[in-house]
Amino acid sequence: MAWSENVILVDAVYLDRLAHELAAFFKITLGRNIPKADLALWLDYVALDAGLQPGDHHIQAIFLHPTEKKSLNLFTPGGFAEELDGKAFHDNLGEFTLQTVTAADIIPQEDFFLQCLETVAQDANTKRIMLIGNMPESGSKLRQAAAAISGKEVVLYTPAPKSGSSPKEVNISYSIMAAFGIKGEELG
Repeated sequence: MAWSENVILVDAVYLDRLAHELAAFFKITLGRNIPKADLALWLDYVALDAGLQPGDHHIQAIFLHPTEKKSLNLFTPGGFAEELDGKAFHDNLGEFTLQTVTAADIIPQEDFFLQCLETVAQDANTKRIMLIGNMPESGSKLRQAAAAISGKEVVLYTPAPKSGSSPKEVNISYSIMAAFGIKGEELG
């Protein structure tokens, strides 16, 4: 697989679980139904949070998932095979290409994520790696693996970022909220 200069590596099971938790919380807090999140808008926010500026960039988003998971349930589009894999879109940040990769059933999702991270980190073309991994359960391993990467900008997305950390940590909740269409003024 050829890697781009900017890679977003996503644990799809974790992303869906976090989105579900946020949607349930904001449904109660705001007293309204929360629509599915706009996946393209969410990817934009992830890239912007990593420091990407408008331009003609190439951003590769890789969604890692077990074979039994067929889609992102709270994002649109969300179907791995029919709506995401091999698709692309272009906006003011550049071209986003989407790929879905299935973990072999004998490899735990956490190990698969770390193996993919190692492969991306070794690629000479890749300059920036954005990681949406299961930080609540695998945070120490992800932080350790990310810290071992040299010569690349690495950003970890977590609901509880550590300030001043290396690599940089960003609050993932804000990008998901924005993709759900939740506005700051709604939060009072």
